[in-house]
Amino acid sequence: MWKFWHDVADRLHLVSAETFVMSGEFDGIAPPVNGRRIADRIGDSIFREYSGGHMFFIQDARALVDATGFLVSGKEGVSS
Repeated sequence: MWKFWHDVADRLHLVSAETFVMSGEFDGIAPPVNGRRIADRIGDSIFREYSGGHMFFIQDARALVDATGFLVSGKEGVSS
């Protein structure tokens, strides 16, 4: 059954994996403020905001480069 309310914010501090949180600056579905809050609650995380909305991956070329860099090299693979 679909859950209409799913909140795990109180457990994000338990994530031990290096985490990369990405948001589009004009995203009305998943606003950047939510991404920042998620990243703030995960100890080993970084947050980046990209130009565009919910489809920022096709609106900002840096997003794909950074996502690929993170998957290959971890945080060192993400631009500043």
